[in-house]
Amino acid sequence: WVDFEAAHRTWITHLEIGRSFGARQPPGSYLEIRYEDFVRDDVVGAKELCAFLDLELPAAVEEFCTAQRCERTPLSSPTRAAIGDLSSSDWSSVLSSEEQVRSLELLGPHLVQLGYETEDSLRQLAATAAGAPPRTLAAPRRLNWGCGDCGEPGWINSDIKEGPGVDISCDIRDGLPIESDSLDYIVSVHALPMITYGDLVPVLKELRRMLKPGGVLRLCLPDADKGIHAYLSGDRSYFAVSDEDAATLGGKFILHMLWYGYSVSMFTSEFAHELLRRAGFGDIRNCRHRETASEHEGITELDNREPESFFVEATKTVESR
Repeated sequence: WVDFEAAHRTWITHLEIGRSFGARQPPGSYLEIRYEDFVRDDVVGAKELCAFLDLELPAAVEEFCTAQRCERTPLSSPTRAAIGDLSSSDWSSVLSSEEQVRSLELLGPHLVQLGYETEDSLRQLAATAAGAPPRTLAAPRRLNWGCGDCGEPGWINSDIKEGPGVDISCDIRDGLPIESDSLDYIVSVHALPMITYGDLVPVLKELRRMLKPGGVLRLCLPDADKGIHAYLSGDRSYFAVSDEDAATLGGKFILHMLWYGYSVSMFTSEFAHELLRRAGFGDIRNCRHRETASEHEGITELDNREPESFFVEATKTVESR
């Protein structure tokens, strides 16, 4: 781009046109995907996309997506040097300080709306770009429980499976080798459904054990209420299940809610609150996608699968110890 201002106007215009077009479409006929969410779990993302298009996911595509979890293939050049780190960016080395400040002025409201930044993080970025020394904060100690085959940079990654970037591979029901009162926050995305009912509260108690007093647990859970509503309203597009796997609405509902047999527990917001209270948590709150009630901005980094999920945070309060 030759014209700095024109490049920003083009980005904003394309974004606004695309989102306004989607907002005018009938329910179930428009799908909005964030790149970061899509590549966080390529297989799940590909299945959801193919189900939305009513296409069967080819085996070769699923194999490719599985491989991408461990080593991402650059799709164009030049590209980010650290292709596996979705948070990396070279904008600070490409743009001058004045251009960085102006870029944040133009794009800031959209970045906040889309969940990439917060008002506070924008102010800090602008101050840093203008020459103010960045705030030095100790990096939080945080756990990504149920990370899958590959971990996320900057997290302690734990899963029952082994894989690249998985720091702790063991069954949480046997206890995790992490000291008590040591973590600032814990995030778990769609892992709790794989725990049987009798182990749900013990698992939540184990997560609470590792948190510092005042530490926060953030859960992203499949929303049974949303699935039931989609089933009763006949919304086939809601379910990430191809016609090849289940042609009937009822079949799609069952396979989606049980995720092909991997899930053994289902959740509503009300039930999640009940379980968290029984596990000793306090200050339990529902949160929106990419938003937090806590002081930890990074706690929403792993948020994905918004259309089918709800998000809840709970605190290890002093009285709940």
